[in-house]
Amino acid sequence: MVGGITGRLTSPVAQRKQGGSLPGVGQDRRNKRNGLRLAAWAAALAPASVLLHELGHWSAGRLLGYRPVLNVASVSGGAEPGTAPAWEVAVQAGAGPAVTMLLTVAAIATARRGGSRSAAFALAAVAPVRMLMAPIGLLTWSLAALDLVRAGRPNFDEYNFAIAVGAPTPAILLPSSLFLGWAWLRVWRQLPSPRPVHILWLVTGMVAGLAGWVKLVGPVAVALIR
Repeated sequence: MVGGITGRLTSPVAQRKQGGSLPGVGQDRRNKRNGLRLAAWAAALAPASVLLHELGHWSAGRLLGYRPVLNVASVSGGAEPGTAPAWEVAVQAGAGPAVTMLLTVAAIATARRGGSRSAAFALAAVAPVRMLMAPIGLLTWSLAALDLVRAGRPNFDEYNFAIAVGAPTPAILLPSSLFLGWAWLRVWRQLPSPRPVHILWLVTGMVAGLAGWVKLVGPVAVALIR
């Protein structure tokens, strides 16, 4: 006994032989399992979120009486600017982002309530990726307003919606950009530590899922729906 300590000091090698684990090893394993789970969910839900986003556009066009064509990463035809009433263009253009926002809010709410947290975190992270064009478009618009760049006519959901409803472009792009930032901030705050590691797992899964959608899942899904 040394200094009143009755238990024996056990070396790391002895700990392993006795079935114990090194300090931090158990936590590292849990982090790896959590990360793999997040990556797997992100890989699975990224294609699903893209499909649901595009089905929002496609379904809106069908309900309006058009015959839009579903593509892997877009919908062509239907209520298009210049050929359809402005309100119909707004409905079809806004349907995709509306679906994305609903998915994101539902995922964040599920994560807060302690449901399937890995799936909820993954969906909240990957679904709003389709809204990245909003901050990019807002930046381009700002630079063009300062005569720093020449911007052509964009063709993405938020811009087409703004034109259809007669709203200033920033009036739509700014809220969409803020929503994207809010969603990703909520994911960051609710993720367990170490957050950067889990974000890396999420991004890895998302990239794998989007690649799988473009190369395999998307063409098959589009062919079946058509």
